[in-house]
Amino acid sequence: MQYLRKNLILSGWVCFIIGTGIFFSGLNEILVIIAVTVSLSGILLILVGIGSKEQGLTREDISNWKPSKSDLADEEDIIFEKKRIKYRIDTTLDDPIKTSVLCGNCSELTIISNFRPDYFKCPKCNLELWNEEE
Repeated sequence: MQYLRKNLILSGWVCFIIGTGIFFSGLNEILVIIAVTVSLSGILLILVGIGSKEQGLTREDISNWKPSKSDLADEEDIIFEKKRIKYRIDTTLDDPIKTSVLCGNCSELTIISNFRPDYFKCPKCNLELWNEEE
């Protein structure tokens, strides 16, 4: 899980606050026992959350990430003339800056070692995906 630490700490605080609220309401003896259990569980969750490491992506995982070629697959439109022009662009914000372009027509994945270009034509199917003239 990516946000395990944050979820444990947040859940712990929620349990602690709810348990404390029920405890101080003093409605029933059984509710007081439940409130103490929930509050202690909340404290335990907070301590486990503080002691755990964040399970994020490493720099290597981020730099090697590529979109799946099936992300833009469209099973309904098999005939080329009926297909719409679809593409997916992903640009990394950290060094090394790379842009990946996934053509929705032929599922060709092209990696460019810079930001998004103003003009792009798919190298496999020769379909112009975009052209931004200034």
